[in-house]
Amino acid sequence: MFFGLRPGPDMKEAFQRWRAHLLEKKRRRAAALAATAHSNRTLLLAVLRDWRSNARASFRERMHAELDARWAEGAQSEAAKFGVLLARLQSELEDARAALERETGARVEAEERFKQAFMRGVCALNFEALNVLKNGPLVDALKGRAPSSNTHA
Repeated sequence: MFFGLRPGPDMKEAFQRWRAHLLEKKRRRAAALAATAHSNRTLLLAVLRDWRSNARASFRERMHAELDARWAEGAQSEAAKFGVLLARLQSELEDARAALERETGARVEAEERFKQAFMRGVCALNFEALNVLKNGPLVDALKGRAPSSNTHA
């Protein structure tokens, strides 16, 4: 006798129920384990995804900071180079302006000298023409005299 049951259909039915209960319990345990494993995997994937996102963001921030630092360093060195170049070019510009001013002054002075020389030449020519007209053969011819031997005064 087994738990008060006689061998037979009742015992067979009880065994079948016990076996079904055991299989159901096993199935539930497997389902619970599968659900737990799925939940753990999903949680792990979410944690990994968040970690990767944070790592990428951190990497981007580090790279951005590094690139900003490099850019600032390059900008400073370029600014220093261009500052030196600018100072040199300004010095050259001042030298060129001074040379231009000297050349302009020399040109104005030369023009003045040429103008004075030209005016002296024109005045001398005018005086000569006057002398020729006053005492020259043309005046004698007009007055009816013979040309004089002194044509220059």
